[in-house]
Amino acid sequence: AVTLRSDAGSRPGWAFLSAGLRAGVYPVVVTVRDADGTALAAQMVLLTRVAGDDDASGPDEPVRVAPVLTIEDAPTVTADGEDETSMEMVGHAAALAEGLSFVPDLPVTVIPRPETIEALARTPEAATALAALRRRDAPRDVVDGTYVDVALPAWIARDMNAELTRQRERGNHVLTEHLGRVDSSLWEATDGFDSASADALWNVGVRAVVLEHSQLEGEERVLGPVTVETGQGRAMDGLVIDRGISDALVRRGDPVLGVGDLVAELAMVAATADDPAGLVIEPPDAWTADSDGIVRLAEALTDPAAPVSVVTASALLDEIDDRPVRALSPALVPDLGRYPERLADARTSLSSLSSMVGSTMEVLALDQRLLLSGSMTLEPEARDRYVASVSSVVDTRFAAIEAPPRETVTLTSSDGDLPLTLRNGLDEPVRVLVRVEADGRLDIRSGDEQVVELEPGTTRIPIAIHTTIPGDSPVEITVLTPDGSVVLDEVEYTVRSTAISGIGVFLSVGAAVVLVVWWFRHWRKTRRLRRAQADGARLATEIAATDEPARSGT
Repeated sequence: AVTLRSDAGSRPGWAFLSAGLRAGVYPVVVTVRDADGTALAAQMVLLTRVAGDDDASGPDEPVRVAPVLTIEDAPTVTADGEDETSMEMVGHAAALAEGLSFVPDLPVTVIPRPETIEALARTPEAATALAALRRRDAPRDVVDGTYVDVALPAWIARDMNAELTRQRERGNHVLTEHLGRVDSSLWEATDGFDSASADALWNVGVRAVVLEHSQLEGEERVLGPVTVETGQGRAMDGLVIDRGISDALVRRGDPVLGVGDLVAELAMVAATADDPAGLVIEPPDAWTADSDGIVRLAEALTDPAAPVSVVTASALLDEIDDRPVRALSPALVPDLGRYPERLADARTSLSSLSSMVGSTMEVLALDQRLLLSGSMTLEPEARDRYVASVSSVVDTRFAAIEAPPRETVTLTSSDGDLPLTLRNGLDEPVRVLVRVEADGRLDIRSGDEQVVELEPGTTRIPIAIHTTIPGDSPVEITVLTPDGSVVLDEVEYTVRSTAISGIGVFLSVGAAVVLVVWWFRHWRKTRRLRRAQADGARLATEIAATDEPARSGT
């Protein structure tokens, strides 16, 4: 026991300090001895002397402390679609939730990774934890974020804004569905942040970000919110996690002493800060995040004698207006290699599959794998395996739609049908686009394009045609996904028409008429010629008969 008294002497188990002890932090060494006075163990405790109302200087301005708790794990679904949710992660989340349920009035900011929350939602053992985290009447902020942790500066540099939007929309949907609330104006940016990132986030409504001290230029300690400028000259609020103070929780390897050390350091900040100070603290990974630890931390921070005021991140921004302007340090931009192009190709193919089969469970699962591929925790080879697995599945589904390689159809009349036969090797109905191309000797009465539905198995699709000229005509039929992006199969038809069309009959009759007229004219001309020849011969005979007597008389 330690007490501030000046009229008592020390005795075993008690330490009496001066009643005039000034506010501050004092190390107290507690030694355990046996009956002979031999020291068995010793432990240093930081004694925090808080200024009270009876002190000449009055009580110190309390430090606004915004505790941050992160719930995050590596992707819980493999590239092959297997669920590998870590039970260690489930236990960690359950301990955090249980601890928070014991201190429901503790203001806290939760930074959940949406993919991790989704994994908890499909794990029966985590149902109670999700219910505790979802509690609406607790003073909590739930920070928005991407579905998995992505290298934000690298994605923006490679113009992956569309994929970033998908990540954010999926993340927001998961958090809203399972936690019931989300602050979309606040963003956790400790995985990477620069001016271009700030501009991109500003355009989607983000106005404040949680940062690391190393992401700001300068060595000066940050005691409160700061203002960071975007590349386009706009201002954004920044909340910097104080790792130095946060590490006090694990510095000596004892959870009880760790909480005492944390409060002692906060007291030092309160005693030395000139202006109202605000800090964001996040327990390190080595901190024992069990329910007892949460309760112990909450009791220390909310103790009436503690020189702190516990707030959420948004409240910290509201309560401290004086914010220095700090420049962002250049961000480390990892090389994404060919990943953006491969991801874009896989995304296009998956979109075409969706247009063919709809938003099935398989399509949604494949979409999840593409989102998971963006996680910063994955090595480049692992990232590519996620994308390749999606492309492989999609290509297999496309190959299940088959058409005959070549067909010949004989028509005995001007109108008829092409009996297109398509095979759907999938176990579900699909929609396909049938495109028909023919030369000018054929008219496609059923249209050049039509979207048809194929049940599993074989489907016969009649394509109405009209022939204009007898003979052989080529027809090319292409089967595509409904969006027209992927060719599923092709078939060549030869249409052989033996029918005479109306124009053919007209031409034939016309030709016959012309022939008859020509023949008639030729006959008449020949007859006249023969008659003329006969008349000429007769006339010649008569002349000859007349000339003979004349010659005899002479």
